[in-house]
Amino acid sequence: MPGQSLTLVRNNKYYGKKASLDSVVFRFLLESTTQPAALQNNEVDLIHPQPQLDQIQQVKALPDVTSQINFGPTFEHFDFNFKNEHLADLKVRQAIANGINIEDLVNQTVKQFSDQAEPLGNRIYMTTQTDQYQDHFGEYGKGDTAAATALLEEAGYTKGGDGIYAKGGTKLSLRISTTAGNQLRETQEKLFQAQMKQIGVDIKIANADSRKFFGDWLPNGNFDISNFAWVGSPFPISGSQDTYRTGGGGNYRSYSSKQVDDLFKQAMGEFDDAKATELGNQIDQQLTADMVTIPLYQKPTFIAWRNSFANIADNSTKDGPFWNANIWAKTA
Repeated sequence: MPGQSLTLVRNNKYYGKKASLDSVVFRFLLESTTQPAALQNNEVDLIHPQPQLDQIQQVKALPDVTSQINFGPTFEHFDFNFKNEHLADLKVRQAIANGINIEDLVNQTVKQFSDQAEPLGNRIYMTTQTDQYQDHFGEYGKGDTAAATALLEEAGYTKGGDGIYAKGGTKLSLRISTTAGNQLRETQEKLFQAQMKQIGVDIKIANADSRKFFGDWLPNGNFDISNFAWVGSPFPISGSQDTYRTGGGGNYRSYSSKQVDDLFKQAMGEFDDAKATELGNQIDQQLTADMVTIPLYQKPTFIAWRNSFANIADNSTKDGPFWNANIWAKTA
C-alpha cells in the first residue's frame, strides 16, 4: 500500500537458488516506539528499531520471540557547524569537548541495556576493530570544567552574571538538534545541556522529525550542534571519506582540511592494509586536532523476530537485517 507498506515477491525466474519465502512485506512504522507493540500484536514478525531501554525490556518479555543487541561500525556523535560564529573558533569547540562528560552520558543511556557500551575515541575505527582502533579522543570528554572555562577565556569570552559566557555582547548560546521522538537522544541532549551549563555555555534543544532533520536541516546546515549516528560499512576509510572531505555529501558541518583530503586520497590508493590503517588513524588524529566532531559511543543495533521464522541474523552494517532475506524460512 502506498506510504504504508512495500511487498517483495520471490522471483521464480531467478537463475540461482530460489528464496524460501513467497514474499516479504515491509511495513513502514515510522515511530520506533510502535514497533514492539506491532510485534506483540502479530502485526509484524520482525522489528529493527533504534534501541531504547523500555522497548528492549518490553520485547524481552514477549514469548516465542528472539532478540539480539549487536555492535557494528555505527557510532553516535555530536557534530559542530563551522559556519556558526562561536563554533568557528577551535578553542570553543575544544572547550565543549573538555566540558562534556561522555562516560556519564553513556552510563545514563546505552549502558543501561548493554554493558558493552563505552566511550568511543575514534571516528574511523570502532572499538570492536581491535587491530585498527586507537583512542585519539581520550584526553577529552571527561567533564573538565576548569580546562573548558580556561579555553573560553583564552578565546576572549567573559562570564556574565547569569553564569553564561559572552563575547562582543553575544552570549555563547547554541542549539542542539536531533530526531524528535527518539527518547535516548533526547535524554542525551538534556544531559549535555546540563553539562554545558557547568562550563557557562547555554544549550537550547531544537529537534525535528526525521524527515525534516535528515532531509532539510542537515543538508542545509540548519543546526549548531547535531546529534545522530553514522551507519558504517565493512570499509571504514572509503565509507568515511564523504563525511569529512571538503565538499563531501555527508560533510554537513562545512569542514575543510587539505591535510585530511590528502590523507584520504593516500589511504584510498594504499593496497597495504597496515599502511592504510596507519593513514586512517592519522585522519582521525587530525579530526581530533581540528575538533570536527565529538565521538560518543559505538551504537548498538537491536533486532527481534518471531521464533516461527528461521535463518534470521542481524547485520550491523549499512546492509541491515535484510542482507540474507533470501534464506529466511518458516520453521517446521
